[in-house]
Formats: sequence, C-alpha cells, structure tokens
Amino acid sequence: MIQVSEKTTFLKLPPLYIALSLIFLILSVLQKTLNFSNYTATVLYFSIPTVIVGVLFQMYPTVQGTSVRFEKLTYLHLILILISFPLYLFNLNYTHLYFLSSLVFLLYLIFNTKKYAGITQLYFVVGTLFYVIASTLILLKHKNTLFIKHTIAVGFLLTVVYGSLYIFLPMLQLEQLAYSGLQKFHLIFHTLSTIVLLIGWHGLNFFVVYIGGLLNMVSFFILVFILYKTLSQKKSPLRGLDPSVKAFILSVFLLGFSLTIGTLSAGKENFSLIKLHFEGLLYGFFPIVTLGAAYHIIPFMLWWKKYAPKMGREKVPTLKELLPEETINKSLFLLVPSLTGMIVFDPIPWLSSTFALIYAYSIFYFLYRSLPLILEHIK
Repeated sequence: MIQVSEKTTFLKLPPLYIALSLIFLILSVLQKTLNFSNYTATVLYFSIPTVIVGVLFQMYPTVQGTSVRFEKLTYLHLILILISFPLYLFNLNYTHLYFLSSLVFLLYLIFNTKKYAGITQLYFVVGTLFYVIASTLILLKHKNTLFIKHTIAVGFLLTVVYGSLYIFLPMLQLEQLAYSGLQKFHLIFHTLSTIVLLIGWHGLNFFVVYIGGLLNMVSFFILVFILYKTLSQKKSPLRGLDPSVKAFILSVFLLGFSLTIGTLSAGKENFSLIKLHFEGLLYGFFPIVTLGAAYHIIPFMLWWKKYAPKMGREKVPTLKELLPEETINKSLFLLVPSLTGMIVFDPIPWLSSTFALIYAYSIFYFLYRSLPLILEHIK
C-alpha cells in the first residue's frame, strides 16, 4: 500500500500529463477516422509514455516516502514532449528530442532513487528501461516498427501497469495485497517472457512470438490470481467496489482478450482478427486503466494540496465531491459499446467512424470534467 509521508512533495505536472495523454488518445482516434496509417503510433509513442511518465514523476518518490529531487527535470521533459509531438505529427524529425525525453525521465528516476521500497519499485525501473530501448530504436530509425511497438506495449506499458495495480487496487479497496511474495517471481517471469516475445518480433519469427505470447499470458494470469485473491478476502469496510477498481477489473478483462487474440494469431500466422488485438489493447485496456487511475489521482492531488491542511478547522470536500463518480461511469458507459462498434463495423467505414467519434467524446467528457481540477492544481 502506498504511504504518503511528510517528506512527500506533490508536483504540479502529473495531472497535466494525464490530460495530455488523453488529448493524444483523442487525436489518435481522429487519425483513425481519417485513415492515417500511423494512428496506433500516436498512442504508443506519445499517449502511453506521457501518462506513465507523468504519474511516475509523482509515484516513484512517493513509494519510497521521500521528497522529490531535481523537479526541474519534469519541466524539461514536458518541453521536449510538447516540441517533439507536433514534429512527429507533421512528419518532421522528432526522434532526437523524443530520445532525449526518455533519457531525462530515466535520469529523474536515477536521481530520485534513495532506497529500496519493495519489488513494485523495480516494476517501474524495468518498464522504464524498455521505454529507453524503444526510444533508442526510434532514434536509430529501426525498420521493424512492430518490434518497437511491442517493446513499448508489453515491455513498458504492461510492466508499469502491473506494478501500479499491485499498489492501487488494494489501496483503493482497503485490502491487503494477497500473495505479495509472488511479486518478485512475477516481475522476473514477466520480464523474461517479454524478452522472448521481443526476440520473436525482432526476427519476425512467429513461432517464437507465439511462445513469448503464451508466456506473457501466464504472466497475465499470475497478476489475475493475485488481484482476485486480494479482492476475495472481503475484509474491506467498503460496500462494493471502488469506481477506480471497477475500471481496473474491466481493463484486465480487455487485456486478457487482447493477449489471447494476439497470441493465437501469431500461433496460426493468421492475422485476420489482428485489429481485435491491438485496438482492444490500445483503445480498450490502456484508456480504461488510465481513466481508473486518473479518477483517483486528479482529485486526490488537488485535495491533498488545497484541502488537507484545512482538516479539523473547516469542512472540506471529499474526493467524490471534487470529481463525481458519474464522471467515470458515463465515460465508460460510452467507451465500451463505442469501442465495440468501432472494431466490429470496421468493414463499414462510415459506421465505424461514427462509433469512433462517440468513443472520442467518451474520453473528452472525462477530460472536460477533470480539467477544472487540473487547472486549479497547477495554479
């Protein structure tokens, strides 16, 4: 469970990074409707790293219970991303700035590593190393883009999300993480399975990709087992599931679906259903887990900064009063069926595009409702 100590420094930028990530995601959907071939790269190269980097700026020192060092690196990273993205968008040379942004983030982690605070900390470090490898390949203009994309998706995204779920889910549900001793084995197994998968993609050997996919599914089921056992303890005083936890569970189901489709496609070397794999991952699992985390992080950071000092002296709002539960509920209510329609009706472009616009609105709605809190936190 994540503990906020008196030494913890609350930064200005993490909520802004979440907003930028959602904006990049919306732009990717619009690119898809306009038949841009690189619409998935917008999610993988910018939306995913932006939200992970932004959250870890705050989360990495917090899990150690230490104050932030070299905060100015967060502003430098933001500048590099804000410059490199339009260069990428207009097919200009963005790779040097993009690579530099990943190094700045790695330096931030190095400078803020003061003590070992548990295996979860290593999930973040290992995931970041995969991110730096991917950015290096982008800089070198490696021709195998599928190799790069899977380095980000499996090596960076899944590794960091797995570690984050081990913190957020028990914390939000007020449960003790079950089988915590399995975490170390899980990290080692997931890392090795990811390496096998990437070796397959590097050589475009689909048998090796298939084996790596199977191993990644085993890693996924280890995560599911630990999370299921955690929730099934039912020692929490909460009635029902926290809204963020509901989002996490939904995202995990979509991840399992996406991994299954991808692994079977590689095994049979039949890629007729491959859109179910990567769009289920990029537009299903990733946004839903992001919304689940953002629903807690955005109001919490503002509450701790503005209202926590007033506790005991005056009435302060709760997190759900700052960002009502209907915000995430309405977003997910629109997101899931629109995602389904967007994929199922892909052979009918106008119908798929209609669902894609509804999907984009579902993300925009959450962003719109969260924006006042983000701006107030930055101010």
